[in-house]
Parts: sequence; C-alpha cells; structure tokens
Amino acid sequence: EEIAADMTSTKKSAHAWGARNRIEFDADKEHVLILHPRHGEGELVKLLGCTIDAKLTMSPAVDQLVARVRPKVKALLRTRGMYSHADMMMQYKTHIWGLIEYRNGAIFHACETVLAKLHRVQTSFLEEIHSNDETGFLYYNFAPPVLRRDIGILGFLHKRVLGIGHPALAQFLPFSPLGSHWHNKQLDSHLDSCTILHALHERSIFGMVHVYNRLHQSLIDIPTVSEFQTELTRMARARCRRGDPEWKWSFHSRAQICLTRR
Repeated sequence: EEIAADMTSTKKSAHAWGARNRIEFDADKEHVLILHPRHGEGELVKLLGCTIDAKLTMSPAVDQLVARVRPKVKALLRTRGMYSHADMMMQYKTHIWGLIEYRNGAIFHACETVLAKLHRVQTSFLEEIHSNDETGFLYYNFAPPVLRRDIGILGFLHKRVLGIGHPALAQFLPFSPLGSHWHNKQLDSHLDSCTILHALHERSIFGMVHVYNRLHQSLIDIPTVSEFQTELTRMARARCRRGDPEWKWSFHSRAQICLTRR
C-alpha cells in the first residue's frame, strides 16, 4: 500500500508538472506496477514489444509468442512436400527464429516449464519433417532454442568484456576483484547481494556470469563476439557428435554444465 501510494503521489506530481508546461500524458500508457517475484501487483505492460507481468514469470509473454509463431509454423509445414529438409529449416530460421529471439533477453530468466512451450514448437516442427535436434544441429546448424539462448547471452557478456557495449554495462556488470584460475577477466555475479530467491538469480543473466567466468582463457581472448559464439557452437557440436546426452545444455547455468577445454 505504501509503495502504491508513493507512486500515485509521484504520478500526481508529474501531471502537475505537465500542466504547468502544457504537456498532456497518455493515460493508456500510465501504469502503477510493483515488480516482485512473489508480491508483484499490477496489470500486464508492454516494454519494447515484450509483455511484462508484475511477478516477472514471463508466462504471458511466452504464451503470446507461442500463439504468434504456431500459425506461421503450420503454414510453413504445408509446403514441406515442395522443399528439402535444408530448405525447410532455412525457412524456419528466416520466419520464426527472429520473432522468438527478439525477446530472448526478456524471457531468459523464466522457469523451465514456461520456456518448454517454446521448445515444443521447434521440436514438433522437426518431428513433422522427420528430423530431430541432433540431425538438425549437426548437418543444418539448426540449434535448439536453449542452446541458442545460452550462447546469445554469453555473447552479450563477451561484448561487455570487450568494451564494445553500452557504457552502462560496465556499471551493471563490473569486473570481479577476485582472481581465478579460469581466466583473467572475471565478472561480478552479484552473488553476495542475493539473499533470497537464489533460483531466480541462477536463472538470470547473473547465473550466466558464473558460466562465463569458467570458460577457458583462449575463449575469452577471442577479439569479436561472432567468432566467440562460433567457437561455442563448435564446442557444442563436438559434444553432440560424441553422443553426449547433455550437449543441449553445454553452457546452461541451471544445470551447471560448462565446456571449458575441447
């Protein structure tokens, strides 16, 4: 109640400032929202095209995304008699991956059961064209969503380490003062600041900091993000080729699986 009252007071102050400066605010874009994993309150809001719920479960965002891409996948499958496996997967990459991965940064911290809805879309597509994750990845570079998400976030962290991202990233993800035998560019995961909801911390980008901090020095020294992600993909592919059942989670923070030397 105190938080809501404080925000309402701030809202009135903003409106008063607007009245003095002849500025009108759009009521449809005003929301009183308390973000908290347990005690969040407020309606759904849209930020940069992604729906955000007050408790940050991201379930509404994933549901909306699945509802948008499923008709496109069905339409694509109607043409499977006219195209090869390679062409079908290329069409999927062109028309589906962009819609999904645009929101990867926002939905990354969602729990496995929520993200599984997206995974099933791609898995069912592969089953419909009589293929599977291993074949798609090894022969068509058609990686599973979980692997692409993890490599994408690691690429984001590498971008910060290279110093080519927004300057605010340096404050958000500072270098750790603690040394390590893994490599010399350790990032601070803010684990000391996490007193509750450790599972959420582990699912977030801070959990991926632990994975990044355990990569081999040769990976950290790669000078570009694209080459860095290409090398991670190559490592996961080698693991898949060997028949490792956990290759999809090669860089997954929740499973605490990390390839370091291959």
